[in-house]
Amino acid sequence: MLRKAASEAGFGDVKTYIQSGNLIFTADESDEYHLIRRIEDLVKMRFGFRTDVIVRKRSDIESTVNLPLYDPMKADDEKKYYITFLKQENTHALEFPVPLLTFG
Repeated sequence: MLRKAASEAGFGDVKTYIQSGNLIFTADESDEYHLIRRIEDLVKMRFGFRTDVIVRKRSDIESTVNLPLYDPMKADDEKKYYITFLKQENTHALEFPVPLLTFG
């Protein structure tokens, strides 16, 4: 549904990623603020709620994933790693390991 809404709104090459609300797309809009507002307004109009949107350029994601920090952590059949991008810089100390929450 989100992929279809984004395609109909004029975004190109729209794909969803891991059923998390993440989209991969191309857009003519180069102003990040206006692009974010456009997507937030689209979600509000099509789905009836407002949500925060984070936009990252492909080059920013690739440079982050390719940092030497991640070299020892190569994914395989038994391990998967996820990187989370925040909308704003985190100012709180993180405790490791981060506990996993399970529901069920």
